[in-house]
Amino acid sequence: MNLFLKILSPIYAAGITVRNFAYDHSLFESEIAPVPVVSIGNLTAGGSGKSPFTLEVATQLQQLAPRLRFAIVSRGYGRHGRGLRVVADDRGLLLSADIGGDEPVMLARNLPGIPMVVSEKRILGVIEAVKRFNSEVILLDDAFQHRAISRTLDIVLMDETIPAWQYKLLPEGRLREFPSSLKRAHLIVLTGGGSHRRKGEMKRWLSKFSSVPIISGHLAPVLLQNIDGSETFGISHLDGKNCYAVAGIARPQRFMNTLSQININVAGYRFLNDHSKFTAENMRQIIQDAKREKAEVILMTEKDSVKWKNTQSDIPVYFLKMGWQWELGEEILQGTLRKILERRENVNLAFQGHED
Repeated sequence: MNLFLKILSPIYAAGITVRNFAYDHSLFESEIAPVPVVSIGNLTAGGSGKSPFTLEVATQLQQLAPRLRFAIVSRGYGRHGRGLRVVADDRGLLLSADIGGDEPVMLARNLPGIPMVVSEKRILGVIEAVKRFNSEVILLDDAFQHRAISRTLDIVLMDETIPAWQYKLLPEGRLREFPSSLKRAHLIVLTGGGSHRRKGEMKRWLSKFSSVPIISGHLAPVLLQNIDGSETFGISHLDGKNCYAVAGIARPQRFMNTLSQININVAGYRFLNDHSKFTAENMRQIIQDAKREKAEVILMTEKDSVKWKNTQSDIPVYFLKMGWQWELGEEILQGTLRKILERRENVNLAFQGHED
């Protein structure tokens, strides 16, 4: 299998190289949106905390400009169907996770009143948000590689806890494109809560490819909620209880590590593929497995909770809510966002002397 992946990686590399060359030399044109666009993405496949950081950026915008009209546009990975769909409007959630995508629905639940639009062709989502909701700023979720739209600000997340051997191009490693692509970034965010030494190593490595500001933070457990979000509990609510853990995310072991750090007793677990749907069969199996392991609670990620449909479980079902915690550079992000807010009628802003 490793040999097969090594054979495929050069093919992937060739495709990425040709595509980026075409954009870099104006053979492909990036469409210019009618309003400033803030892209939040990463260099690696999955698990760097893009959606929670998108929520953090949205929250910062709300605090800096309470009257600002903005929207979030995403591709909507894992949803049924294709095309442009409005997941949430300024009045609330409109679609289920099956149709709208798990991450867009999760974001919409956390940002009531903020429109959420999904579309494979994200420029159509941007245009829809501007026309329908008079959006003045657009947040693009998971869009560093989506070069079809010119952006005002490119934020790239990098998880410093990823081992160095995984820094190879897909499918052999986890890189979506070469590190040299970081020259397009305006701001780099270290995530993962790694050691001070590891952060230093990562900063030295990143300095080979980019000179933009590097800020950092990590995700931390905030509270527990029951599956429909109607009740909230402190983390200590599960003290002494056996839990059955469920994770359908890119890096499920990270969820398990978090449970260990907050002293959750895991009696059993079920890992699913990222963006996996819950079916009647696997929900039934999860409940049966939890009973067999004598678990008192089924505990899952927030991303999984928006897809769970079984309200008949005789075992309580909770999800763990995570929040972004700053380590360094919150004021740098705020200052950058203020520049966008002050000059948001100009969609061709340049940061750090960079032109897209």
